[in-house]
Amino acid sequence: MAALVIFDCDGVLLDTEAIGCAVFAETLQASGFDIDARALRAFIGVSTRNTYATLEARFARPIPETTRGQVRAAFHSALRGLKPMPGLPAVLDALTVPVCVASNSSRESLHSMLATAGLAGRSAGRIFSAAEVAHPKPAPDLFLHAEQHMRVPPRDCVVIEDSVHGIAAAVAAGIPVVGFAGGSHCDAGHAEVLRRAGAVSVCQDMAAVGRALARGDLIPS
Repeated sequence: MAALVIFDCDGVLLDTEAIGCAVFAETLQASGFDIDARALRAFIGVSTRNTYATLEARFARPIPETTRGQVRAAFHSALRGLKPMPGLPAVLDALTVPVCVASNSSRESLHSMLATAGLAGRSAGRIFSAAEVAHPKPAPDLFLHAEQHMRVPPRDCVVIEDSVHGIAAAVAAGIPVVGFAGGSHCDAGHAEVLRRAGAVSVCQDMAAVGRALARGDLIPS
């Protein structure tokens, strides 16, 4: 088994990606930006700052801070009663090695979501945000920052990721990565997309993640 398990947050620990895309699209549309939730799925795994930069270039106009604030408020309101990904508590209970969280989400969002889902105690002091590094995923910086802080070399870590950007970041960091295709945003072809991106194994639910971590060989499935 790896000496450290690094979890992405949205779409892995928490089933929030589909909710986020829907809320984001609805709020942008209300502010006069013509985009739907399906189109926003292309930004899953992309940092908030890079998402806004790309959208502003696409629309050729700025997205006001008032609209960004409305997006944040609507997202947090939609996540009331948020629960961990089904099967996740059992996986965490079975692990005998340290875990941490490394996400492109903001620090504020990460701490709020994990607290709402009852996971704050499991990750206290081990939450790493893209705000802490120069380059977010798909650059390797965030995962390298996490493993250095946790004092575990890349070869002894394993990452659990649901996005192509996250897989690319782990591969670039030299860390084996297990793809997770169990979120509500994952369609039938998502597992193969993650394999092509470099995942050494892909799991359709948290029980399979637990088995992969316990097995420890990370052989492609």
